[in-house]
Amino acid sequence: MVISETQAGPEGVFREVADLHNAPILFADQQYKILRSNADPETLTVTVASNTGEPETTYRLDLPGHYQEKNLLGVLAGVNILRQEGYKLTHEAVENGLANVKRLTGLGGRWEVVGRHPYTVLDVGHNEAGIRAILEQLALVTYDKLHIVTGFVKDKDVPTALRLLPSNATYYFTRAQIPRALDETELLEMANKEGLRGNAYPNVPAAFEAAQAVAGKDDMILVCGSCFIVGDVPQG
Repeated sequence: MVISETQAGPEGVFREVADLHNAPILFADQQYKILRSNADPETLTVTVASNTGEPETTYRLDLPGHYQEKNLLGVLAGVNILRQEGYKLTHEAVENGLANVKRLTGLGGRWEVVGRHPYTVLDVGHNEAGIRAILEQLALVTYDKLHIVTGFVKDKDVPTALRLLPSNATYYFTRAQIPRALDETELLEMANKEGLRGNAYPNVPAAFEAAQAVAGKDDMILVCGSCFIVGDVPQG
């Protein structure tokens, strides 16, 4: 079991589970330390120091969210364990893998850039932590106007998420085609109470196409709120 202590919360809970399964436990941030970190809208560059004898190393990730710093430490600790078990994992292979996670794994919806003019991004952030991560990335982007296509499922803390979203954006409230989806008109009413303005659309393609129809080439379109919303965005 490899985890980052900063993600773990009370250390005792994880130690208890490890003991229950007779499994060794390692806290990644006790082996690795972030020295420097810099993010742009599409990449994250992190310099890491190690107490395992490895030299100070800089990695460039194609997943730009700052929360990936913690995940990187877990990856490096896991790689170190695999090497101890005899796996031949070169530095070049690890570096290349981290720089090409999206292409190699097909992972989408993590600040996934799908258009340039307007700058168009898909992100599955839907809870407080996810929305805050999105806001960190938004601060790195320059655009004229912001258009946000969003929707949520019924069992999430929607009011809290809405309070975090920027009030200066134009919104396209919608719903994914699943039973758990929050009705778009109800979402519109909730958003209006939080000072957000926009219109409701019966499905994601309609909302996305409406945003594309009015967005200028120097604007930004952000699709967020639920992995189901991101999954319904028309491809191509």
